Amino acid sequence: MPETQINRSTVAATIRNGQYALDWQAFQAMPLALEAQPSAVARLAAMRGRSADGGAETWLLERGVAIVPVHGLLMREPSFISAYFGWSTYRGLRQAAAEIAARDDVNAVVLHISSPGGQVSALRETYQAFAALDLPRYAVVEGFAASAAYWIAAAAGDITMPETDAVGSIGIMARGYDPVAPDFEGLQGWVIRSSNAAGKNPDGTTEDGATRIRADLDTLEAMFHADVAAGRGMTVEAIIALEGRTMMAAEAIAAGLADRMGDPDARLDEIIEDYGTAEAGGQPVRRRAASARARANVAAARLRLVTS
Repeated sequence: MPETQINRSTVAATIRNGQYALDWQAFQAMPLALEAQPSAVARLAAMRGRSADGGAETWLLERGVAIVPVHGLLMREPSFISAYFGWSTYRGLRQAAAEIAARDDVNAVVLHISSPGGQVSALRETYQAFAALDLPRYAVVEGFAASAAYWIAAAAGDITMPETDAVGSIGIMARGYDPVAPDFEGLQGWVIRSSNAAGKNPDGTTEDGATRIRADLDTLEAMFHADVAAGRGMTVEAIIALEGRTMMAAEAIAAGLADRMGDPDARLDEIIEDYGTAEAGGQPVRRRAASARARANVAAARLRLVTS
């Protein structure tokens, strides 16, 4: 790692332009370490007082329960910044889902979420990878499960969060910068588009450009709404009424964005007690038939929520 100071400005510079499912206030509140950090899996294993070698690079196996960290600013691909801070990436998360799906010693999945969101590219495919797992799926929140992180959390049938943590921020934003004065190299920037490419790199400072950009954002938002509605058993209209806000536990549970208020470590222990194997390699406490019953119970609860 080069001896370059990596701070919030450095990270913010990597998201200057593009489409994001990101809660900017949550990003600003996210603590950043002053030195390189272990991977998200290594940190999670240390928190759990366990070895990280029970699963793989992107997830942890604890007594038959796969624990997948969804941590930090979420980007499509690994980078020097994600490696420095030990943050999750969509490629790593999809790798985790694929490895879990191929195992016969996993009885349930827990998404351990602490993230303000991130990029849109490959985000929906990451949600779909976890939603497709034929296992009971849970999420526990520490800090934030905002925007992109909440999109992934919606793949879980049960979400637990502490009272003062926050979830939501369901929506898409675009960030962009155009030079209005000489740029950092002392040159005045300009862009000329070919005659039949008015839609190429639209200028967000103009009414036409903003309309073009917002049309793409609205398309992505409709996908976000559809997946949250499917995952949470909500109507799209109910999600739209939330106006993209983040919510603490009581309001989130009332709105249908979360299921339980409580300590994430305690909830994780409960899930491992329900679905885990014996500590010394015994048989699963609950096998796939019990897992199927659990999924049916979650589905029935979701149906009651929609029809009530």
